[in-house]
Amino acid sequence: MTTTAVQTLSDVLTKADPNELADALRKVNLGNMLQVKILDTGAIAAAGSVVLPEPALHVISARIVTATTASKVGTYMVTNDTSATKLTAGTSGAVGIATLATDLKTIAFEAVDATRVVVAYIPAPAIALSTKFAS
Repeated sequence: MTTTAVQTLSDVLTKADPNELADALRKVNLGNMLQVKILDTGAIAAAGSVVLPEPALHVISARIVTATTASKVGTYMVTNDTSATKLTAGTSGAVGIATLATDLKTIAFEAVDATRVVVAYIPAPAIALSTKFAS
C-alpha cells in the first residue's frame, strides 16, 4: 500500500516547487502580508481596546495618541500572551504593555480612556499555514 504524505501550506511554501508556489502564495494573500498597515482610529469614545480590521501576524506598535487621562498617552508593546500584565505607557515615560486577543484583532490596553489610537501591524496570512494544501 502506498500512502501520500499530507502537505500543509507551510510545507509547500518551504519546498518552493515552482509548479505549486504561485497557488500557495495566492492562498496566503502574500501581497497583503507584505504591507505594514496603519490603523488610525481617529477620535473615538473613551475605550480600553481597539479592533483591527483584519487579524495581525505581528503588531509593530500601538500608540494611545489622546486619552481623557494624559498619563495614559504613549507607545505600547503588544503581546499575544493574554495573561500578561497590561501596563500604562505614561508611567515614568515607560513603554506600556497591551495584549492581543486570540482573535488576533482585538488589542486591549490597561487604560480604558483612549480617545485616539494608532496601530502599525503586519496582516496575518489569509489562511493558516497549517492548512492542508490543495492546488
